[in-house]
Amino acid sequence: MDSLQLVLRDSVMKILPHKSELEADQIVAFVIKEGVKKEADLRRMTVDMLKSVCDTVDALDLFEAWQDQYGVKKANEASTSGSRPTRAPLAPVNTEATSARFSLPLIDKDSPYIPAAVRKAIEEKKRPSQSARRDMVDRIVDHLMEAVPTLQRSDLNKVADNLVELYKDSFQDTILTSRLGSDSLRHQLKVKFDNLNRRPESTSKQQASACPAAYGCLQWNPPLPEGESEVSQTRKRENLKILFDNSRRHWDWRRVKIEMQASFYLQRKNINGPIEARPPSRKRQRVTNLEDEDGTSSGETAMTVEELKVEWPCLFKPIGMNYHFSFLTGVDFYGQLDNFMIVEGKLLIDYLSSKGENQARVRTNMTRAEARGNTEAPLVALIKILLIHFNEMESALASYVEDTTEFDEVDTSKLPEDKTPHLVVAGSNFYDITNIFLAIDGKLMTSCETLREAFGMLFSSYFIFGIQYPKSLACFLTYVQKAIAKITPDKGTKCTTSSEQKKVDSKVTKLQNNFTSFKDSLEEENNK
Repeated sequence: MDSLQLVLRDSVMKILPHKSELEADQIVAFVIKEGVKKEADLRRMTVDMLKSVCDTVDALDLFEAWQDQYGVKKANEASTSGSRPTRAPLAPVNTEATSARFSLPLIDKDSPYIPAAVRKAIEEKKRPSQSARRDMVDRIVDHLMEAVPTLQRSDLNKVADNLVELYKDSFQDTILTSRLGSDSLRHQLKVKFDNLNRRPESTSKQQASACPAAYGCLQWNPPLPEGESEVSQTRKRENLKILFDNSRRHWDWRRVKIEMQASFYLQRKNINGPIEARPPSRKRQRVTNLEDEDGTSSGETAMTVEELKVEWPCLFKPIGMNYHFSFLTGVDFYGQLDNFMIVEGKLLIDYLSSKGENQARVRTNMTRAEARGNTEAPLVALIKILLIHFNEMESALASYVEDTTEFDEVDTSKLPEDKTPHLVVAGSNFYDITNIFLAIDGKLMTSCETLREAFGMLFSSYFIFGIQYPKSLACFLTYVQKAIAKITPDKGTKCTTSSEQKKVDSKVTKLQNNFTSFKDSLEEENNK
């Protein structure tokens, strides 16, 4: 650990003394990944960014402490020999936005081209109606094209970012597909600009967007722990195998977690393969057979999932995989899923059930299943209704076999050809599960007792093994990632192309924004 990491960890531990060293290290790894290169850079971290790696209260504590120590006020005091500014800036300092803002007129709620309905919503800290928002977008773009003859499409990003910075309650996307959450407003402004300023369409083909291997991960390739060696890590792996074999079904998961955390470096190395051996690829795919230029083996390679199951059996149990996922991303997926189902799950089902007959039928079936004592009925309904809403295929997510089918009786030749993670349900439907199996890379890997366990393992597999979302499930999985798991990286994608990513993000953000408006309207009715 270098000197900067030590200083940052000390800062985190002082502000959040209840955090463990591992949790502090995860926060440190996150801020460094976001670009912090010196202590003063901590003033650039926002609450929304920090919420990606800790809860809201901790994020606020870190933000306030770092602003007090390194914030704008300090910079102003230093530059003016101790004099304080007499007036606060109209928006939080953002170097990207302010560097070119001088060429654009300032737009805030008091600007004459902001509709009265939007101004009222801002003052009440509410989201404006869709029609009022469209009216605002039209007026802003019309004004800017007159006021700024050299207006470029990219300038509208700064306009959207500034409005979101000023009035987050009214304009920030409820699912953050970027750091500020201004994507949907950016998109609306650009569409209006394009309609007014059409040019011949480009005939160049759009290339696939590079997908960083570490997309959404805090510790994709962790360093070898201090005081450890390859030999000691291998010994830990063997100890875990012995613990697994001797304990059978009654594992001491507390001890397993400690051992898995201690051997996390080797787990990632076995999954990823040696860093220097992996060829760059614009499309993230599992690399399990690496060769030198002459076609011969380069030596040590990434393990196949079958080999991983032999060497790391705990990784292919629901709790063990969730441990690894939490070390990798900083997110407890089962905890996030349970919280979402308690707080918002049924409300989202209620909202979507009003959108069509198929969605309404899902809600009816859920109610009947609950009456029969099926405790997983809400999760089944959530999965089904989201797939229907996004017009995606349940068959890409799960296949069904006879309820008496055993693990070694499943015909893997009928699994999806793309070999993405897939569920095989022993039963006629999700409401009637005898057993449920998880397949990865076209191989059956484990069995689960509940849909919750299997769904968590399926989703986690996309991050643990660096697998792209299939096009047939891209919106559904992106919604789970961003709305439930709260994993919202600034860059990269798990979609196969940049054009697909934009379409998916647009659909996911639109749903969550509309769902938020629905919740706000319910709250208003309840307060009457």
